[in-house]
Amino acid sequence: SSIFRVKTLPTTNFERPPKWLEVTAPRYTPYAQRSKIVGRVVIAFELGNNSRPRRIQVLEMNHPLLATWAIEAIASAKPSRKKSDGLLLTGGHYVTTFVFEWRWAQEEPASELDS
Repeated sequence: SSIFRVKTLPTTNFERPPKWLEVTAPRYTPYAQRSKIVGRVVIAFELGNNSRPRRIQVLEMNHPLLATWAIEAIASAKPSRKKSDGLLLTGGHYVTTFVFEWRWAQEEPASELDS
C-alpha cells in the first residue's frame, strides 16, 4: 500500500497531546475492515484558547478515508472535566498517531484429544 506524506513538514517542534485532552477512538467501519483498508494516520494540531483542537493537519496517511476518520476524532476531542495539567500555552503544536488495523482471530490449536 502507498503512504502519502507531507513533503515539507512545519519547522515547529511537536509534542504529545496533553493527557487531559479526551480523544475518542476514530470510526472504523466493518466495510473498511472487510476491504482491508488499514494503515497509520499521523495528525498535527494546535490547541486554541478554549482547549479545543484547531488547525488540524494530516502529515501521513495510507488512505483518505482513514485520514477523514482521524480528523473527525481530533476535531471532536474535548478537555476532560479533571483538567489536571498546569498552564496551557496557546498555539502549542501537538502530534498524534492513529493505527487502523484488522486482525482475524487466530484459531485455537487442535488438542491431542481431538486426534
